[in-house]
Parts: sequence; C-alpha cells; structure tokens
Amino acid sequence: MPIFFEFHFTTRANLLFPNLLERKIEDVFVLGDNAFSVEVFRDGSSRAAVYACLQRIDAHLEGTYLYLRFVASTGDAMGMNMVTKGTGRALVLIKRQFPQGELLSISGNMCVDKKPSALNWIEGRGKSVVAEALIPAPIVERILRTSVDKMVKLGHAKLLVGSSAAVTVGG
Repeated sequence: MPIFFEFHFTTRANLLFPNLLERKIEDVFVLGDNAFSVEVFRDGSSRAAVYACLQRIDAHLEGTYLYLRFVASTGDAMGMNMVTKGTGRALVLIKRQFPQGELLSISGNMCVDKKPSALNWIEGRGKSVVAEALIPAPIVERILRTSVDKMVKLGHAKLLVGSSAAVTVGG
C-alpha cells in the first residue's frame, strides 16, 4: 500500500548584494526567529497564488549571492506558476525592505526543476511516495522469466555499482 508523505514545490530567487555585510543583513532577516518576516512573505505570496501556501523560506549563500528557496504546498497542482507568482510578490516586499539587493532572476537555477540534483533529492521537491510489493518467486520466474537471485545480482550491479560509477544523483 503506497504511503503519501510529502508534497511541496520550490523555486529559488537569485539576489546580488554589493558586499557581504549587506547580504548578511538580509540573511538574518529571512532566517531569524522573526515571525514577522515569515508572515510578510506569506502574505505577499498568498495574494498572488491563492492555492499555494508558503511553508518556509530557506537561504543559501554563495559569496555576495543570496538564493532564497521558497517552499510551498500547492494542493493537487504541480504549482510552478503559482509559486513563481507568489515568489514575485514576496520579492517585491524584500526589495522594499532591502533596496540595496539587486534581484537578478526570480529563478536562480537552484530550484533545479528539470535537472538531477542532490539538493532536491535531500530536501525534497514534488510528491514523495513510498510503496512496496512482494512478488512471489514463482511469479517472477513465470512472468518475468528470471529468478529472484538474478534480479538481486542485476540490481546490485546496475543500481549500486553502475549508478555510483556514473555519479548518478538520486539513485
């Protein structure tokens, strides 16, 4: 029986600050225990995307670049447009609070929506489902025309060794 346990969509905005100190100020505002900052962003994103619910904003720092990961639940929808619109509204509020930051793009390519990524594998993106099935050995032999031992051997060679040799992200 499959178990559904998480669904969220993300986008990452890319901001550039003239120096590290100014970027750090924004980082503290976003990441601090300041409930006001989360509510301001939640309010800004909710107006533009009625069905998207902002869950959190994560920050990733690279020199003077600040990448903000907006994590939102989007119901049954994939939510890319919803979250992008909501992020745009939230970024307007960020720019008002920190005018020295330059918004380079609403997506800084760290949302990695169409590329394999360790970030999405670790933090999650989209729907996550866990399921298991037990296929009796006689069915494997009759329908799949192989044995359980051969499948285990092949799985080890392909999924563990082959994927590791190819530096595959995500399994």
